[in-house]
Amino acid sequence: MNPNFEKLATAFATKAGLDPKHIIEAGAFDASGTLCSLLHDAAIDRDRFFVYADMGPPPAKNAEVAFINLLKQNYDAFAVAYSRFSISPANGHAIFTISLDANTTTLDQLVEEIKGAVGLSQEWQKSYFSGVQIGAKV
Repeated sequence: MNPNFEKLATAFATKAGLDPKHIIEAGAFDASGTLCSLLHDAAIDRDRFFVYADMGPPPAKNAEVAFINLLKQNYDAFAVAYSRFSISPANGHAIFTISLDANTTTLDQLVEEIKGAVGLSQEWQKSYFSGVQIGAKV
């Protein structure tokens, strides 16, 4: 495991009043109503880690349209970024994933990325991205 990730995850957990070991081991935490986790796996990439945000399920009606909106946002806003929307095979929820550099990401940057993910989650739950254009962070 990247020691810089461990330091950052510990600092984040301490700031958020969470158990550092739980966060380092990809344990879920609630960020303003959005279930999130941090994942570092050296087998995937020693120098990067991921922020996962569970944005919630699709609407009961018109789920296909909602998922089309999700895919359009993936292309329009994040085609060249280290962020992606996907669908969890475990529960069918929309997921937002951010890939961050474990060696250079600061605590403040991590907090801002999590806040951004929460904002996207809230927009998904409100509009399912219908008629919404999200700007890319490149």
